[in-house]
Amino acid sequence: MSETETVYRTTPARTGKMMAIMLGICIVGGAIFFGMWDYWISAPPPVAASMSGAADHGAPAVATGQTITVDLNFVQSEDGFSDLAFNALTGEPGHNPTINAAVGDKIIFNVKNQDGGFHAFGVTADEEGFAGIIPGSEVASAA
Repeated sequence: MSETETVYRTTPARTGKMMAIMLGICIVGGAIFFGMWDYWISAPPPVAASMSGAADHGAPAVATGQTITVDLNFVQSEDGFSDLAFNALTGEPGHNPTINAAVGDKIIFNVKNQDGGFHAFGVTADEEGFAGIIPGSEVASAA
């Protein structure tokens, strides 16, 4: 074999087959993507949910410096799983109290796990649910 001879790693026919396969994959993928377009746009992205709602951009809040003490008693339904709440079960007065505070206020949480539940707790911005626990607000489980 001389050093001036061209070495073909593949043939034009094999290159054509490879291109046809890649084109086919792109066409099928595009058909699936655009065929399911209604599904892809059926829900807004997660960032849209956090940014939705009217934002009040009025004057900046004034730090009050008050100390707010909140007593939370963890309660659960008899089966231990269908209803988890603070102070009272769902539908009873005092269920999951709303805590209102201003900028600069100090909030002291006195959390009691009287029923011996094995659940951990945390402060969230949402009224209900487990998602979005504010970092640093976690309370360890009773175990």
